[in-house]
Amino acid sequence: MYATDDSCVVNIRTLSCYDCDSCIMGETAECSSYAGPVNQVKLGHESHGEEYTPYDLPNTIGDLVQPGAVIAVYTDDAADSYYLLKCTEARHTTISEQTDNWGNTFQAGTDVFTGLYFDKQGLSVKLKYMYKLLKHRYAIVPFAAVRYVCIGMDDDSGKLKLTDEIHHEIMSSL
Repeated sequence: MYATDDSCVVNIRTLSCYDCDSCIMGETAECSSYAGPVNQVKLGHESHGEEYTPYDLPNTIGDLVQPGAVIAVYTDDAADSYYLLKCTEARHTTISEQTDNWGNTFQAGTDVFTGLYFDKQGLSVKLKYMYKLLKHRYAIVPFAAVRYVCIGMDDDSGKLKLTDEIHHEIMSSL
């Protein structure tokens, strides 16, 4: 398929030739090998149906996070590059000063997520990316700390295993 100077006409050939000099130079109309007949198709104008509205799609990473989602959040902890958190509430703005079960305090007007942290299970190669949900200490994290949404990650029975690929994607987002 190739376009002509007339933007409403497209030439379509059922087979493609990538062997002759004309096709290599982009002059497919001058093809020296037989690659099938060329059919010209005149394109019509698009109908003005339903308009695209930007609010149909998530605008920010925070819009992707819903209760139950697992997110990676930035940390300045020397032992870990990121923490994993299972969100228990959608993104919200604090109305008054709030302190979570970990001792972190947030001023009124801060965009935050509330959830439960996952604890890394071990340092061995076998347990490299295994995590266990800490079920009794709620955490509040600022929206600005969210770096990655683990789409489709299930924490069956409070346990989670990251793949190497997801770990590396999280690391590249930091």
